[in-house]
Amino acid sequence: MTGLGQRNRAAVLQEIARGGVAGVIAVVYQVAYATVIFSGQLTELMAPATCPPLGCFGGDRAVVLAQAISLMLFGTVAISLVTAFRSSYRRVIAVPQGVPAVILSVMATTLVTQMNEAAVGLEIFATVVATLMLSSVLAGGLFWLLGRFRLGRLVRYIPYPVIGGFLAGSGLLFVMGGLGLMIDRAIGVASVSALLDADALVLWIPGVVLGVILLVVHRGWGHLLGLPLTLIAAIGTFHLAFELNLPLLADLQRSELLLGRLPDGTLWHPDQVASIFDRAHWAMLGGQIGDIGALILVSVIALLVSCTGIELSARRDLELDRELRAAGLANTLAGLGGSQVGYHDPSLSTLSPTAERTNSRIPGITVALIAVGAMLVGGAVLPLLPRPVLGGLLVFLGLIFIYDWVLSGWRDHATSDYLLIVTIALVIVIFGVLEGVALGIVLAAILFTTNYSRINVVRQSLAGDEIESNVDRPIEERRTLRAHADCIHVMKLQGFIFFGTAHRLFEQVKERVTRASEPSVRFLILDFRRVIRIDSSAENSLIKILRLTRAEEVNLVLTNLSRELQQTVSEAARAYGLESAFQSFLDLDHGLEHCEERLLADLNADADPGPQSVHEWLAKQLGSPELARRFAGYMETIDVPRGAALIRQGEPSDAVYLLQSGQLHAQLELDDGPSVRLRSMRAGAVVGEIGLLLDTARSTSVLASESSRVLKLTATALRTMEARDPDVAQAFHRFVMRTLAERLVDNARVIQALSD
Repeated sequence: MTGLGQRNRAAVLQEIARGGVAGVIAVVYQVAYATVIFSGQLTELMAPATCPPLGCFGGDRAVVLAQAISLMLFGTVAISLVTAFRSSYRRVIAVPQGVPAVILSVMATTLVTQMNEAAVGLEIFATVVATLMLSSVLAGGLFWLLGRFRLGRLVRYIPYPVIGGFLAGSGLLFVMGGLGLMIDRAIGVASVSALLDADALVLWIPGVVLGVILLVVHRGWGHLLGLPLTLIAAIGTFHLAFELNLPLLADLQRSELLLGRLPDGTLWHPDQVASIFDRAHWAMLGGQIGDIGALILVSVIALLVSCTGIELSARRDLELDRELRAAGLANTLAGLGGSQVGYHDPSLSTLSPTAERTNSRIPGITVALIAVGAMLVGGAVLPLLPRPVLGGLLVFLGLIFIYDWVLSGWRDHATSDYLLIVTIALVIVIFGVLEGVALGIVLAAILFTTNYSRINVVRQSLAGDEIESNVDRPIEERRTLRAHADCIHVMKLQGFIFFGTAHRLFEQVKERVTRASEPSVRFLILDFRRVIRIDSSAENSLIKILRLTRAEEVNLVLTNLSRELQQTVSEAARAYGLESAFQSFLDLDHGLEHCEERLLADLNADADPGPQSVHEWLAKQLGSPELARRFAGYMETIDVPRGAALIRQGEPSDAVYLLQSGQLHAQLELDDGPSVRLRSMRAGAVVGEIGLLLDTARSTSVLASESSRVLKLTATALRTMEARDPDVAQAFHRFVMRTLAERLVDNARVIQALSD
């Protein structure tokens, strides 16, 4: 027990250490996110040098930043705690995320430029925070609804290039946000040139170098302490450079490169958050609904993608619907406190290499406690964070996405997908997230339609000698059908027949029906068993096919139509007066049987009548009338009423039958369901010969489809024949062997055709 207790204590300490490291990183993240949202000109408007009483922050930008950081830290506490207790994987760590932060920074800048010039600092601040609150609460509500109705799997239907383009675009926004944070002004496509100013270079180059170093450490080391130790080293190096008065920093004031002074004491003031509801210009948020909607959509995608990443790293499955519900409650609570959207963080959730062996809530709780500590005493510690470190952290986060999806993406994706990813990323940076995601979905749909249109909707195109019905026919009829195989043609269709594939189907039908180099088709079968559905444009192509086959005097047969497809085709044909231009059957087997019967009837209409009696038929099969006469003496005649069983499945095989007239069918009796029809047998068919020859039980039942007459040869009579009339028995065995050989040849031909 002592050893077990020591192992448990060691595991708890390890989990606390892991949560502590994650908590420190999370706090630094939140400082960076708050700074990138509330920075530059935006903060100057919130804390101008002069303003009306109680209308601003008294010209103190540090108060604005302190409030912003406290909102992010509150969100960290709420989201990490709720997720730790509600997630299906207790070790998950969830915090306010950077992707929403960089989107919100763009939204905040746009919102402020649209506000009335009379708006004072506190009103501007309150309106921006109201945007955070509204987006978080709405995102939380959508998360919860998706989880409540078990729609987490919807992420599987989002085109992969769209997700990649969004993440690549988010990476570029991260980098731009980090650069803007370091030079204390918003960076956009039109203002990139500001980075080349001599004064700006020294501000952002160290941060970019740090971002690259963090990426190398993250990719190459991957240790639990790799990221925090690198950040500590960067902060120490920064302060040491000032103490040594390096020439590069001689002309810069320390305050320009540090985060800046924050108010002493507690950063979190609930009364100031409550004032948001009164001071915010809520009407202004109406113009941001589109961007908020894009932010929420992006957050849903990012959450589900993050869960997938955690699954891969932790080697366990997460209940996506449960994770959505947990994120929904967490974001609703965080939003009411003024925080931005947050969700599961894959990197923080899988910091420890022992992640797959434990499942404790301790890491998430520890992160929340560290965030609470930062809210209480952060004013004394956080000002020591250099802006290049915070900006470099954002650059690092952006470089992860850019490396995965842009720099190395060309090796992992098809050219069309890679170009789509890059296009979406550029549109997000130049025009906005909503425009980028919308364009991506449209382009992905076009790309999918184009690629899907290349798939041949005709899965197999078979002539009559390559596929046949399950009807056991006399040898003569088999040979007749084989000789006129080109008269019957089967097209097995597949997939979704829509505007991209419907016309191609019509062209293939037209090419086969009107092909002059081959015998003309008299029966065309279109099998819809693998067709999902058809759209209106496909209906038009079917009408064209009906008109074509009628004009070419081709009998069109449609098989395996679902109830919906049957109704669609019938209504379309009725609208154009083409109801009689086709016939439909339940399955392909019945459709083939219909075509074969029609073909045999047409071919025999002008032919000489065949054998009229069973004795004449037997004489032809056995080789002479004398052999037929002697053979008949060993057989007995049986009449089988319609529906009666000639053979029962499982019974001993004690006889072989020759079908003289009528029709039989074989069916497989299932223990847990209805019987399955296997094949039909017409006059001249041999029934039950395999079981008799192998001396095995009957494998199927044989019933009369209509009143039939059969000739029965028992096993006893066969042995007597073999002893008394060996030449008759030999003729009978040759007949049976020839029948089996014909079946084998036909089946081999069909199997080869279907496997091509």
